[in-house]
Amino acid sequence: MQKVAGQFVFSPSDLNHFVECEHLVQLQLTRDPRVMPLVRDPHAVLLAAKGLEHETAWLKRFREKGRHVVAIDGLPGDRDWESDAERTIAAMRAGADLIYQGVLIEDGWHGISDFLVRTDTPCPAFGGWSYEAWDTKLARHSKPYFVLQLCFYSAQLERLQGRAPGRMHVMLGTGELDHFRYADFAAYYRAVQRRFFDALRSGKPPYPYP
Repeated sequence: MQKVAGQFVFSPSDLNHFVECEHLVQLQLTRDPRVMPLVRDPHAVLLAAKGLEHETAWLKRFREKGRHVVAIDGLPGDRDWESDAERTIAAMRAGADLIYQGVLIEDGWHGISDFLVRTDTPCPAFGGWSYEAWDTKLARHSKPYFVLQLCFYSAQLERLQGRAPGRMHVMLGTGELDHFRYADFAAYYRAVQRRFFDALRSGKPPYPYP
């Protein structure tokens, strides 16, 4: 959860935090980053580096298979979200085999998918192809919050394509792939999002011990 130009901007991670602890929303809304800066511990830094290594290995694997890759490059904290989202849509319209770090935004939400992979399933917006979201994770097994994050990307793809993606994919740290049907989780994703907005509007105080 970030504040940009006086307005809160949300990401799929905020939904995952909300599912873990609903009161965390109010804590984040009232937190003053100047007083309580978020500090990443060395273990988190190491995990982030290993995660990037895993992601880059999959990117190399896709390229070695001859996939046409369009990378939506941008530095963390220094993205032009509107411009990068337009570049992502342009790559989808052009039929890129794979879009790396695709930016998806809508009404105060933004997210960056590891990979958007072209399929041969037609859709109204692009014609003879459409896209599905793939995400890299270091874990040995898929976890519920992986799926919730992928649901955000899939919902955005549905809006842009005019057709819901058939599946979502997790690229595990073991090198294995897990596949999920978006339709099996879409209703749950929408319900969590509604509860999230209800919590934002409620103004309930957080726990007495933040």
